[in-house]
Amino acid sequence: MNNALTDKQNNDLCTMAYSVDHQKYSKPIRPRKKPYFDTENNKYEVISTEDDQETGFQGMAVAP
Repeated sequence: MNNALTDKQNNDLCTMAYSVDHQKYSKPIRPRKKPYFDTENNKYEVISTEDDQETGFQGMAVAP
């Protein structure tokens, strides 16, 4: 079983990580509020998000 991400899937996930910024988006991605999203017909669950205003870090953990 190959669970490797394609370049497009990886790019989509990286782009989505910036959607956790509550200052930039009126409805930022948060666990359970928007638990699933698709990239190339694959569904992912957002497990955790981080939006550190002090360092500027935005990220999320996802699982297929």
